[in-house]
Amino acid sequence: MAFRFFTRKTLFPGVTLNLSKSGPSISIGPRGLRHTIGPRGRRTTVGLPGSGLSYSVQHGKRRRATPAPEEPEEFTPAPPPLPDPALATAEEDRTFLRAIVALQVGDAEGLAPLDGLDAADAHWIKGMSAFRNERWTEACVRLSRSLRSPDLGMLCGRNGVSLRMEIPITPEITAHISPEPGSTALALAEAQQAAGDLRDALKTLKDLNGREPGDAVVAASLAEVAFELDDGRSMPMGRLVNLLRAARPDPEIAWAVWLQEARARTRSGDHAGAVQVYAKVRGHDAVPEDVSKLAWYEMALTYGEAGDRTRSRQELSGLYALDRDFADVGDRLRGRTTDT
Repeated sequence: MAFRFFTRKTLFPGVTLNLSKSGPSISIGPRGLRHTIGPRGRRTTVGLPGSGLSYSVQHGKRRRATPAPEEPEEFTPAPPPLPDPALATAEEDRTFLRAIVALQVGDAEGLAPLDGLDAADAHWIKGMSAFRNERWTEACVRLSRSLRSPDLGMLCGRNGVSLRMEIPITPEITAHISPEPGSTALALAEAQQAAGDLRDALKTLKDLNGREPGDAVVAASLAEVAFELDDGRSMPMGRLVNLLRAARPDPEIAWAVWLQEARARTRSGDHAGAVQVYAKVRGHDAVPEDVSKLAWYEMALTYGEAGDRTRSRQELSGLYALDRDFADVGDRLRGRTTDT
């Protein structure tokens, strides 16, 4: 996880140039969907326009027949300049910008002056710093305080600072967290879940889903917490299925929502529906290989739960032929488990 600072320059409508310390990247596409080609390969940025929620989906770099030639030194763009606290007129802004400078150069002690600011953006920075360092209780307190203020993002906007932290949701999907209510609420829910405060996390995600009912990652995250609670009361599975079906996932990440829908259907007793959705996950063009295997495995177990042990064994045998070391497939086929 790392903070990124951007200088964004508009090249022409729909095309912008992002300069960051990790190198330049070019984002192409309308607001809400961008394809980024940069030093770390190709990524698609997806999100619902106007929601404040966006995510990156990582794609592997294409292989090259020959190594790419190195760019001449003079054509390498310089990183964006650091904010200059001396340009600020208000003491609050100077303190904030000094912390931004400290944050960008990796000086954790330089964030201490933010403790003297009761500003939403100051709490956000301290909260996300705590998140990055896995101090979950502190992260929950700070992010909650930032969300209670109507001024979240004000200091950043007033001083021309753009902040974004990236939180891995899966190895392929990364959430972009900025000082605005939607993505900050998602970060808070992640911190609450990590802290073991599952009911608080579920409430945060329910509220966020109520504001952004079409967001796929919010819906999938809500399902994950509901499964972890597994009490059947906090989120009835039938209601969860409807919530997941109402999500409007970008094609790149539809498999993540479908996987959770299949699990919810299994828990609700709709085994036939679950099998159909698991098949959709496996057939998705963008599904990662390990997720495809997981969907196959869970589909086999679903057949077993439905009483079709012959079909369950057939599916497990197919998966075993592909990957003998996947989960406990071998033990299940040898009869060393009792639930299949």
